[in-house]
Amino acid sequence: MNTNYWLISSISAIVFFLFGNDPRNIQWLQILLLIMAFDLMIWTINLFIAKKFCRDIFYTEFVKKFGVLAMVAISHQVDKMTIANGYINIQSLVTGFFIGYEGLSVLDQLSIMGLPIPKALKDIVRKHVGD
Repeated sequence: MNTNYWLISSISAIVFFLFGNDPRNIQWLQILLLIMAFDLMIWTINLFIAKKFCRDIFYTEFVKKFGVLAMVAISHQVDKMTIANGYINIQSLVTGFFIGYEGLSVLDQLSIMGLPIPKALKDIVRKHVGD
């Protein structure tokens, strides 16, 4: 039983160190993780439907998602140095940007899946996501 508490405490400490313990930033991070998970699932389903699934491509996409989380963690470390001096919350800006980008990616994947999306919106998504 003590091992479980130790493990949970260690994971929590790592998450709080990397991403902070401000409830607003944690909520932004939860939204980002949810959208990233949906994007990865829908993207994988589309690859299976098209019979183009490849493990190497999946790992590459997974590493990209890890890179997004690394950028959010780095922005938190920058915030720890600058927010005491009254500067803006960079972590929220970075997280918000990636939420928007991942949201566009989800919309693109859903349009590939066949969800009806207005042509003007579809053109904007394809132009900016481009994957």
